[in-house]
Amino acid sequence: MSFERTFKPEETSYVAQDTMVQILPRFRCDRVPFLADEFGPFMPNVPVLVPCWLALALNENGKCTVELGDWFAAESVLATQKNEKTDTKGFQPLPQYFIEQARCISKYVTEDMSMHVHLEHILSLRQSKIRRAFRLLRHDTMRETIEEGYRLPSETACSEFNSIRRFTCAAMDNFNELLASKVS
Repeated sequence: MSFERTFKPEETSYVAQDTMVQILPRFRCDRVPFLADEFGPFMPNVPVLVPCWLALALNENGKCTVELGDWFAAESVLATQKNEKTDTKGFQPLPQYFIEQARCISKYVTEDMSMHVHLEHILSLRQSKIRRAFRLLRHDTMRETIEEGYRLPSETACSEFNSIRRFTCAAMDNFNELLASKVS
């Protein structure tokens, strides 16, 4: 059994665009049916939840303002960055698709380039924590690590899981081969 399938960044970005975000419409319209669901009604300056893809399309046409979540506010991003630095073992709680959302939304919505830098730094800090966790598993402390019940934090984002999937799947394939050879 092989566990090789991983998602490309474009695929996770596509899935992330189904995440609901709040917008402030600049137009009036009844509920609008789409293939999967209906959205609206839309009234000027009355918040409404829509998928990210619809928010971006409306924003691009000047039909709405995208209300970025609390996690995307400058103060929150800076606090998250600071906490990621100080907490060496856990992850700060962020949306499952925070990486894809941040890249997609900030590309079209925010002009603050410093926000991109802070978000990339958070991503870098989290990736280094994942690499450190795998180094622990590779060294001779593996027995103690397993006995302590090491696990990835529950706040691990989708793209972070995706980035380690290839390694862990290959490791599981090797483990299964070893088990099969011991049984034979």
